[in-house]
Amino acid sequence: MADKTILVTKSDTAVIECPECGVKKSVPVGRFKGSKHVMKVKCACAHVFEIQLNFRRNYRKATSLDASYYSMSSPLDGHYDNLTKKNVTSPNTTNCTVKDLSFGGIRLEIKGKHLIEAGDVLMVSFELDNAKKTRIRRKISVKRVSGNIIGAEFTGKSEHDAALGFYVMP
Repeated sequence: MADKTILVTKSDTAVIECPECGVKKSVPVGRFKGSKHVMKVKCACAHVFEIQLNFRRNYRKATSLDASYYSMSSPLDGHYDNLTKKNVTSPNTTNCTVKDLSFGGIRLEIKGKHLIEAGDVLMVSFELDNAKKTRIRRKISVKRVSGNIIGAEFTGKSEHDAALGFYVMP
C-alpha cells in the first residue's frame, strides 16, 4: 500500500512531497498513465517512500451510504427485488450501497441479483452523511460492471452539485 496518493494534473505532472523533509518537486508522470501507478520514490534527503499516482479527473471519496436505484433504460423486472419507481426515493428502501463518490461519478455495490450492463441508464438516490443530510437524486450512465460492483458517470446537472462537490473535496 502506498504511503500517499498523488493527484496528477491535466498536464500529466504530479507534485510529490517528501514526508520526511517536506521538499516538494513537480515531476512529469505521463509515461506511467495506463500502467504502473504505485512506485517508490527516493528523496534527495535519502528518505524512500511509496506513492500512488491518481490519473482520475476528479478526487474520489470512499463512502458507505445506503442508496436505491432503478433502471431507466430497461424493463423494471429483474433489476431489483420489491422496489418500484414510486418508492425509490424513500430513505427506508435500499437496494445498493454507494462505495465511493467523485464529482463526476459513483461506484455502487448492488444488493442481490441484477441485470445491469454497461450502457444502462439508472436513477440513483442517496443521502449524504453531511450536516444537512443532503438528498442526492441523479441520473447515471453505467460504464463498468464487475459482479455486483457498478462504476458509473453522473449525467446532466443537479441542483445539489455544489453540495456534492463540497462533500467529496479532499
